[in-house]
Amino acid sequence: MTPESTITQPWAISLGARGIIVADVQKSLGLDGDVFNVTMRDTLKARHGSSEITPKVWSRITKRALPALIDRCVALTAAFDDRSWGTATGNLGGIGASFGVLSCFNVRTGGLFDVFNRMPGHVVEHHLTSRGVDELRDVAGMMPVDRVRWGVSITAPGTTNMIPTWAARFEALGKTREARKAQRDAAIELWNSAMEQASQIDVFAPALRSPEATHRRIAALAFDTLVTDGKLDTSPISALTLGTATPTFARRGSVAGQDRRLTIALGRGTVKGKPYTLSAMGI
Repeated sequence: MTPESTITQPWAISLGARGIIVADVQKSLGLDGDVFNVTMRDTLKARHGSSEITPKVWSRITKRALPALIDRCVALTAAFDDRSWGTATGNLGGIGASFGVLSCFNVRTGGLFDVFNRMPGHVVEHHLTSRGVDELRDVAGMMPVDRVRWGVSITAPGTTNMIPTWAARFEALGKTREARKAQRDAAIELWNSAMEQASQIDVFAPALRSPEATHRRIAALAFDTLVTDGKLDTSPISALTLGTATPTFARRGSVAGQDRRLTIALGRGTVKGKPYTLSAMGI
């Protein structure tokens, strides 16, 4: 399944939604941020006669093709982790350091270096400096445990924040068109892998061929699980394909992982203290 195959599915994004799609519309409206707040709603209503972002409103405002399901799923996973294109964190959850819209773009897994390799060298060097690029090149050649140690070395003591010098460089890089394209290209590969793995699971396959909301939630569930866990563990998520939560599932994994998977499977819920309604995010 490719991102393009899901472009025409109906969706609407409204008050309270957050993420990449909202941020793009905010920018087109001359506003800041990635949260669909009251100011954005009122601006939309005044200028375009709608209090939601629908396919027609999106096209009218951005003058671009409709966002594919992959972009909506990236936006959801990013929202769960409070990430954006230029997010830079230190050693959060033992990942060493990370950059970008998905938490798997980190030094421990090597995903961060994959993103960098997709960008023109001069763009990376301009923002991270030649010395910084050389240092990252050395880190890329290390074992994962040593990469994490390096990440700890650029993490502010007692926090999960990247030290200011490195954070400012990464955040500036994240504002570039090249960095966004590199991250999306990497996300597409993850998406294709998630859809391929999900299509091999008997209980998932029929839902993935459906144009209904179940399809969108299964796709989002598969993608989010691959991003956060690095693989699809079918046993704890297969029972959720019909939108039902089971005690067995609720006891598996971390609380954060349970919350986000249950929220996706059920179409609504709370993750890290923030409420989500997937239909409001086009899923």
